[in-house]
Amino acid sequence: MATKSQLITSVNGHLTEVIDIADHRASMLDLINQLYPAEVFDSNTTETYTTKSGTSIEYTIAFLKQGNCVTPRLKVRNITSGSIASGTQIFTFKTNEFKPKGGLSSLPLKMVASNDSCSIELDANGIKLASSIAQSTDFYFQFPNYLATD
Repeated sequence: MATKSQLITSVNGHLTEVIDIADHRASMLDLINQLYPAEVFDSNTTETYTTKSGTSIEYTIAFLKQGNCVTPRLKVRNITSGSIASGTQIFTFKTNEFKPKGGLSSLPLKMVASNDSCSIELDANGIKLASSIAQSTDFYFQFPNYLATD
């Protein structure tokens, strides 16, 4: 995954005054990898793209990013012996790569779990609970696409 400016830097770095086939190939491969990206994964244990908030929730998130269009999938689990209240932050974004563009009237984006018994909100900072979670319960969320920072 790359931002628009990182991709431009990559193309400019490969296309020098003396262009050879290897530089051209590398430049084109960077573009192809942006059109057909691999899904990346993060969790409360790896914290590559996110930073967990507290220790009461386990999560795994998958991001698929094409250009600045992001499609995330999320699994959340309450690992405490009690329920967790609405408004509890699950994670914050560690980098801007998957952070939603600011100033959008559609944020926060509220999503309901696959079994309609839990909801979460995605905002410019991260994801938080929009309803409580009972103990030892798993929830799965499939988000619609949103625009990330360029």
